[in-house]
Amino acid sequence: MEKATQATTLTASTQTTEPVPLGSFEHAAAIAVNTFLPLEEKPFAVEITEDFPSGWRIHFKYRDSRVRGLFEFAAAVDVPVTRATTAFGVHFDAIARHEGLELHASALTSLFEAQALDDEIALVAAVSETIGSAQ
Repeated sequence: MEKATQATTLTASTQTTEPVPLGSFEHAAAIAVNTFLPLEEKPFAVEITEDFPSGWRIHFKYRDSRVRGLFEFAAAVDVPVTRATTAFGVHFDAIARHEGLELHASALTSLFEAQALDDEIALVAAVSETIGSAQ
């Protein structure tokens, strides 16, 4: 079997695109891309599944080292982050609805990583408070 020796170049389609219908997989995929592209810390996986009672569900999955991205996602869609300590570590979740879709971000971190994150959040809050009171 021969190996490819030349790089493949992707080119944009010259076909005109029609509006993506709401409630379609294409709509869910477009929302997924538009949601995570602006984020500095990207998820390691994005899963799009159809959930018949509520439409499409988009699940952004974050790893231990990228959990900050989940907090960035939650801030972008203006929802709180929930936290639960389990036998496997600390589980973080943020869930929002947008254009009829469920947007769900989750991460499972080690206790050590969760503590480091708590320390970082406390430091940022303290600095923000100090800057705010100085103005």
